[in-house]
Amino acid sequence: MTNNKLFVYTRKSKNEDGFSIDMQLDAAEKIKNDLGFTELVHLNEGQGVSGASELIDREKASFLMDLIEKGECKHLYLYEWSRISIDDYESALFRRLLVKNDVLVYTAHKTEPTDLSNNTDEFITEVMSAIDNFTRLRMARRKKESMKQTRKVPV
Repeated sequence: MTNNKLFVYTRKSKNEDGFSIDMQLDAAEKIKNDLGFTELVHLNEGQGVSGASELIDREKASFLMDLIEKGECKHLYLYEWSRISIDDYESALFRRLLVKNDVLVYTAHKTEPTDLSNNTDEFITEVMSAIDNFTRLRMARRKKESMKQTRKVPV
């Protein structure tokens, strides 16, 4: 392996029950060991960061994008794609950055790296991104409807 560093990006939304930072990091450590990476570089956005926020506004995501553009990050671990973004536009921009810089992505639920220059891998990640965005919008709508219902006072 020419670049033996596995970069790991983690974040935990404020209202999220699963996906603890420790759980994400443990899964990354397993990938590191299974695939023979010698170093794990952890970029932890922390807790309470929305996947719908712009990547450039997140400290660690912005730093990660700089590393990718400089060619320093060639192997990236995301517990799942929603960790980086659940916004279609942001996800598409990030995927383009990965393709442009020949970055392979590893996730907890896939045994092989995702190569976005491969049409099948690109298609699958686009579909997953669309599902994440749909889920986010549906949850936001439900939350808004629930808030309206709680404000109604029976006559």
